[in-house]
Amino acid sequence: MIPLDLTWTAFHGLQGGLVVAWLLEEAAAAAEPLGHVPMTISAHFLRAVDPAPADVAVEVVRGGRRTSSLTVGLRQDGALRAHGIVAGAPAGAATAWDDPVDLSGLPAPRDVPEFVPPRVFVPFGQHLEIRPVGGVLPGAGGPEPVYEAWIRLRDPGVATELGGRGCAAVLLDAMPPGLFGLWTEVRPVPTVELSAHLAPALDAPSDWWHVTHRTTWAGDGACVDETELRRPDGRLAAQARQLRLVL
Repeated sequence: MIPLDLTWTAFHGLQGGLVVAWLLEEAAAAAEPLGHVPMTISAHFLRAVDPAPADVAVEVVRGGRRTSSLTVGLRQDGALRAHGIVAGAPAGAATAWDDPVDLSGLPAPRDVPEFVPPRVFVPFGQHLEIRPVGGVLPGAGGPEPVYEAWIRLRDPGVATELGGRGCAAVLLDAMPPGLFGLWTEVRPVPTVELSAHLAPALDAPSDWWHVTHRTTWAGDGACVDETELRRPDGRLAAQARQLRLVL
């Protein structure tokens, strides 16, 4: 895992996507002897994870020829902070069809003004470069909770260290909650569960990624957001859905 400090936190703990990247990194090491790579993860956040060392335990529940199932848990100060269920499949699985999207009509990232998340709420935003190309902006009081943007990690060295899967995990959880596009004031909307599906061709990170993010439904106490991450050529890299609490 990359070196962690308070700049990687959001509200009260480590950014959820980075926690998922941590779980995936440990699961990938356990799946490698099976000839598998992580393809999906369902991560539950039980307590805030501190940007500090942790004990991570992985159990191979099933290690078959075609699929594997692993559980991974992260503990700090003796308490379980996050755990996940990971499904693996053979590495290098061929892609028969991935439904690429034509992104050629979008402006280049350099031609779009940058959106800078407020560091007082989300310090980890300083590690990101976000260039919105559609939807609404957080805090705008817009008509729908939808964002579209070019996004990347500012430090190429961090992106390389995280690798393709780690970068995808961080960026799937990088955009503000979709409800922020409807609101004009920030309220905590913490993630309690995040499920991600990862494309096989995530062995290396991209420079820029295209992200769409929306709230699909919201109630008095909870909401669900969904995110789609693509490479600049329109190929799908990862998808996620997450359950958030509306406080």
